[in-house]
Amino acid sequence: MYAQNNCVIFATSYRHRIWWRNLLEGVPVTLRVRGQTLKGIGEAITREADVAKHLQAYLQIVPTHAKYFNVTLDPDGKPDIGDVAHAARDRIGIRIELKTK
Repeated sequence: MYAQNNCVIFATSYRHRIWWRNLLEGVPVTLRVRGQTLKGIGEAITREADVAKHLQAYLQIVPTHAKYFNVTLDPDGKPDIGDVAHAARDRIGIRIELKTK
């Protein structure tokens, strides 16, 4: 799962996985999205407070994904901040800044 807002792709992974460590320093990445090959710079976000901000932004783009993170939405469809903070404990954020052509 991922969310995209213009030239930024938001994703997450569990902290116990190791693949995301390749992105710790911000590295060039190539990925396929909707049949297109895209290039960008990928970065792993590991600090818990920053992961919560990342997840909050992700869920503002795709609030229907809140259920996958056990995050409740308020009547206006905004993610519960406490639930987001709890979800950030065992996750990291992945941010990919896409290169524009």
